[in-house]
Amino acid sequence: MNPLIYKVAHLAGVICLFTSFGAILASAGACEKCRKGATMLHGASLLLLLVAGFGLLSQLYGNQLHAWVIAKLVIWVLLGVAPALAKRKLLPNPAILVCVLFLGVVAAYLGIIKPM
Repeated sequence: MNPLIYKVAHLAGVICLFTSFGAILASAGACEKCRKGATMLHGASLLLLLVAGFGLLSQLYGNQLHAWVIAKLVIWVLLGVAPALAKRKLLPNPAILVCVLFLGVVAAYLGIIKPM
């Protein structure tokens, strides 16, 4: 399959993921149906990110697991846990937003520069 298709799917997953974060943080205290839809979008976008990312990785680099890929997997797990932090009020919403945006910037840096 064309690597460009994987790249577009991966970027679509990123857009959906950050949209779901905004919806989850904005729906705090709102209807349960809205929060459930945002959480479902979060899970689907994480799955799309994982599948498209590994598809792109296999097309471009074979089955080699570089250090930057492992770092991106750690970021993926942290982004997956972030809605639970918001739901349980372990961190205030602005702090979660800053952390999520920082993790997104670091993931973009790792994906573009591939420093390790």
